[in-house]
Amino acid sequence: MKLKGYVSAVLLLFVLNMLLICAVGCEERITYEYTDEYVNILMLSGNSTLICQDMQVTEAEGNKYYFDRWVSLDDRADYIKNQKKIFDLLSKNGIKATGFSIYVLPDATNQAVGSKSSMYISVSSSGTVDQINLTLQMIFGEYTNYGYIFSLSDHMAGKLRWRGYGDFELNESLFSGKPELLNLAYPCFTTDYYGESEISACKALSKHILSKMPDAYGGEEEFLSALDGYIKEKSFDVKRSYLTFAFGDADCLLKIKTEFLEVFLDEDYEGSCMLTEKSIAEDPMFNFKNMIDFWELADSDIADVRSRFDFHDDYTVPVFAQDINRGLPQGGDIAGLFVPNGLKLILEDVYTITHEYTHYIDHCVDEDNTDDNWCTEVLACYFGKNMSYIERLVRAESGDENVWTVEQLSEFLGTPYDSVEDEILFMSIMNAYEENPKYAVTGLYNGRLSFGNYFALTYGEEAFIKCMLTPASARSIIGCTVNDVLDNWVKWLEKLVMLNTSV
Repeated sequence: MKLKGYVSAVLLLFVLNMLLICAVGCEERITYEYTDEYVNILMLSGNSTLICQDMQVTEAEGNKYYFDRWVSLDDRADYIKNQKKIFDLLSKNGIKATGFSIYVLPDATNQAVGSKSSMYISVSSSGTVDQINLTLQMIFGEYTNYGYIFSLSDHMAGKLRWRGYGDFELNESLFSGKPELLNLAYPCFTTDYYGESEISACKALSKHILSKMPDAYGGEEEFLSALDGYIKEKSFDVKRSYLTFAFGDADCLLKIKTEFLEVFLDEDYEGSCMLTEKSIAEDPMFNFKNMIDFWELADSDIADVRSRFDFHDDYTVPVFAQDINRGLPQGGDIAGLFVPNGLKLILEDVYTITHEYTHYIDHCVDEDNTDDNWCTEVLACYFGKNMSYIERLVRAESGDENVWTVEQLSEFLGTPYDSVEDEILFMSIMNAYEENPKYAVTGLYNGRLSFGNYFALTYGEEAFIKCMLTPASARSIIGCTVNDVLDNWVKWLEKLVMLNTSV
């Protein structure tokens, strides 16, 4: 009798287990209907394709899922199931999780485009903290502080009982020596810019800051406020940058958002000076501290130029830091380009940023295109003078034997080379030795900074701008032609040489 009861209990338990397994199995085997849709998406550079094929599309709970046809039906179902878990957790914490487009590929470099509410992900990331990370970038925007994205991803992985990023050592001494790390921006988490010790410290600090928030889902602003509180508490001498950073795609290693620009670092960019190991290591696109300093300075420089043109717009100009001259005869010598078709800048030399941005302003304000080509270049060279000075300093301090050192420049000028005015003086003296100084302005770049400076000092900057935008109207503006000003500039150069006893 006891044996019979025992057998019945075992059978009952077996039946219950089978029913449970069946129920779970049925839950996991949700069937989705798919339609074919042709998808053509370019990489950020616009030179290659991210997706160009028919994809199989389904919709679930207000989100669209695009699958490569080679992703199996089971893997698709698993991916959607895991994505729903992430969305459900976010929804429970007051974060909208509908209206997104998710592209799932057999093999992909994971990336998010928050502004377009979409993400591109490898199917192998399904059920991992990387899927959470990319989802957060898609929802909050890819320029969201990466320290917050990282720490919240790790926090959510714990809630979902997925493997997180692990534990890291909070080595605060590193922040004293490299305070730029306290931005907790995307470059601080990549081996392109820092070693494992710095990255580990940033990860540890990110998790520490999140733990201080009353609500982990409180948002980026609350996270950064807690970060600022930590910086103040520890008395670190740093002010976080307003610049924001994000990963681009397989061809774009980094994106930078400034007040006026969105900068894309192409994988083929080799450095602006390309002179020595020192100049490359300190290049504004390879050195995070210098990157912050440079692009904040560029914003300031651009803001000044905009004010002088009384130019106001809300357009964020795309800037591509990439190789321009590859394939051109003898390597070519194009440092930067303004591309009217697309209103973008392409820079092989990032120090030409203000020069090329001036071309953008010129294009916008001179709708009738009444200025001569060389006059547009005079404007750009004149307003790019601050960056010209900085680049000459970078080259002078690079250690390259083929360029003038700061000491040599100072000896040549008879005064310390330490200001933009010294750069203008240097170029003016060099122009004076040109065989044809006027051609150095109208046919070459050599004389344009000096001539522009002479024009602005003689007639005022406002008149200079008007005359360069509409050369034919110069007589009505300043009482003589632009060619007359050129002749007077040549005479001024001759007097300058005679006065400069050091040459």
